[in-house]
Amino acid sequence: NSLMKKLSLKIVLLCLLSGLLGAVFVFIFLETSETVIIKETKQVIYEDNISNLIKESSDSIVTILTSNNTPIGTGVIISAEGYILTNTRNIYATKIQTNREENFLITEYKKDPNSDLLLLILDNPDGKVFKPISIQRENNITPGQKIIAVGNSYQEWDPTLISGMITNTGKERIFNIDKPSKPIIEINSFIPAKDSGGALLNLSGKLIGITLSSEQEKKGNVIPTYNINAILNSINKFNEIKHVNLGVSYEMINYNKEADETDIIHE
Repeated sequence: NSLMKKLSLKIVLLCLLSGLLGAVFVFIFLETSETVIIKETKQVIYEDNISNLIKESSDSIVTILTSNNTPIGTGVIISAEGYILTNTRNIYATKIQTNREENFLITEYKKDPNSDLLLLILDNPDGKVFKPISIQRENNITPGQKIIAVGNSYQEWDPTLISGMITNTGKERIFNIDKPSKPIIEINSFIPAKDSGGALLNLSGKLIGITLSSEQEKKGNVIPTYNINAILNSINKFNEIKHVNLGVSYEMINYNKEADETDIIHE
């Protein structure tokens, strides 16, 4: 009887242990399956979102061409009149081509003296109304934010899509030695030279910057465009890009007790 009791107890304990292990296995399996399903669902939603925002922005991304129809870069339509924003490496362009394979000659080039931005104005005798890209006006860009860089350096609409994230928003770069440094956005993605001048979009499909060709592997720099209204207003008012500088500047002189006040230049 004692042996039977011990054997029965062992069998009961073994059953309890097996049931516990089975419950743990089922819990882990269901938890893992649910996590995988959630991740796969999020990935599908993310991919669908990317596909939709590319479709939305496709009419606003153009290919920049030379006189012999060689693609050299990308540009972004920012006004219904067809103003194209790109960067200065595309200064030798003579025409642009839309995603619908419409060609337009470039008649004017407006360079931002403080940065690497270049505005192209098109010959548009028929008064075509272009679709400007949606622009984020607020400067609320943050590190870790997911982005999509869109370039189109081919004559057929076959965009280059580069996904990544913003890694730094606090850097500055000097584009002109006679001008102050300007803020840039750093991303963790390489931007090919022919795709520079393209659009950096947030996941809402809004323009947050114009891409520059990468100088380092696995990194890219972008000029933020939240102040794009100032550029458009300057073009409309002065027919060029101007910046208003506030403050006081001084010319350094050697200290001399007898120096006249007129020796100091105030601006």
